[in-house]
Formats: sequence, structure tokens, C-alpha cells
Amino acid sequence: MGTSPWWGYHPGVDVTMIGASPWCGCHHYGNIPWCGCHPGVAVTLVWLSPCRGRHRGRATLSSRPLKKGEHPMCKEHEDERINIYCVTCEVPTCSMCKVFGAHKDCEVAPLESVFQGQKTELNNCISMLVAGNDRIQTIISQLEDSCQSTEENSEAAKRELCARFDALAALLEEKKAELLQRISREQADKTAFIQSLICQYKEQLEKSSRLVETAIQAAEETGGAAFLMNAKQLIKTIVEASKGARLDKIEQGYESMDAFSVSLEHLSEAVHALDFDPAEEDEEYFDGEEEEEVEENAAPERTVMASL
Repeated sequence: MGTSPWWGYHPGVDVTMIGASPWCGCHHYGNIPWCGCHPGVAVTLVWLSPCRGRHRGRATLSSRPLKKGEHPMCKEHEDERINIYCVTCEVPTCSMCKVFGAHKDCEVAPLESVFQGQKTELNNCISMLVAGNDRIQTIISQLEDSCQSTEENSEAAKRELCARFDALAALLEEKKAELLQRISREQADKTAFIQSLICQYKEQLEKSSRLVETAIQAAEETGGAAFLMNAKQLIKTIVEASKGARLDKIEQGYESMDAFSVSLEHLSEAVHALDFDPAEEDEEYFDGEEEEEVEENAAPERTVMASL
């Protein structure tokens, strides 16, 4: 066959057409250019006769996995290689799809030129991704260092806090021992005084008991002369003993120890109000902000994380 009148001529496009005649007995070869093809694209076309329905069963999808280095074949035309690129649809395709298939009205380009362009673009993307991964790894390392520093600083803060509370507890124990000692001294003084009074009263009781016995014996005396000889002196002794029994006494509430009561409500309130120094927190916070500003100025590439 010669040049087809149904196709517009494009110089430089070499298309070989292979087809069967209506009688399926002879094959004709010809060069047919088409619209939308880039110059220099050579495509082999197969002209199907009216009896091409017999061969439609051969255009089946292949599920066979593609081996490395093997040229991919068209899914719609299993005998055709993928040899051109549809610029409109942005997919590789074959010559038959351009002439008779879904891409007949699309713009195509040589596969090699598109391959090199997209391969370069992919390499650039890989480089960008690797650079982004390096930055992420750097940030991960910095975060891990920050985590370790945070743990170390936390342990140091805990040790310092425990030391301060231990010192406060030791001070409280010392003060408690001092106050207990004062109470013990007061207790010893009071009990000693009370014990001395008990001894005095016991001595007085013993004297009074002996005087009572003497008076009873005198009262039992039956002889008047004998009684009168001792009665006057005995009565005088009893009167003097009664007058002289003016021993010390303890005051009411002497045994009370209320004077040694300590109010700890203000200390309890102070303990409940204990908290970390806000000035230190603010200082650390501002220092952290300054460090972040310095790090951001020194390493502005960290901000690319948001775009990854």
C-alpha cells in the first residue's frame, strides 16, 4: 500500500504498516505517518483486515512477572513492545495503542528521551530524600542526646531535692531533740520537787503517827497523878506539832505541761506551699529559648522537616 489519504503527512516519521488483506491472504507494507507524533519516531503498524476478529483472542493480558532486563510488552497488544511514551496520559505505550488504541489522539514522544528525563528527575528526588533522611537522622541524634541530658538532669535534680529534704529533716530532728530535752528537764525538775514534798509529808505523817500513839497511851492512863504529870506537856507538843505542820504545796495545774506546746500550723502551711522556684524555671525557659534561637540561626536546615 502507498501513502494513506486518511492520515496527514509528517516529515521524518517512518511508520511501517503490516496488515492482512480483506481476504487474509496477502500482507501489504507501507509507510503511514500520523498526527501527534514527534518527528523521528519510527512505529511499525499492523493493518487489520475485516477478518481480524479471528485474531482478537491473542490480545490478552499477561500475568507473567517481568524478569529483570526483559523488555515489557503491551497488555492490550501482547505481540507489541512498549516503545513510545504518551505525553498526554504520561504513560508508556506501544505503537498499536497510538494508531488504533486509547492513545490515538494523544501526543507521543520517544521512550528514551522521556526515560532519561524521568530517570534524572528520580535521581534528584532520591538525592533530596537521602539529604532529608540525613537531616532527620541528625535531628534524631540531637533528640536522643536531649533525652539523655534530660534524664541526667532529672536525676541530678532529684538528688539535690532529696539532699535538701534530708537536710531539712535532719534540722527538724535536731530541733525536736532539743525541745524534747527541755521537756525532759522540766519533767525532772517537777517530779524531783514533788518527790521531795512526798518525803517531807511522809516524815510529818510518821511524826504525827508516833505523837498520836503517845497521846493514846496517855489517855489510857488511869492514875490521875501520872496522867497530870505528862498531860500538859503532851498537849503542848501536840499543839506545836499542829502549828508547825505548814509544809510546801504545789500550785493548781503544777503538773500541766501545756507551756511546752508547739504550733506547727504555719510550718505545715509552708510545707504545703513548697514548690520549685519559678525564677529558676523562667531562667531555664529563657535560656532554652535563646539556645533554640542560636541553633535555628546556626542550623536553619532543620525547618525542612515540615516539608518532608
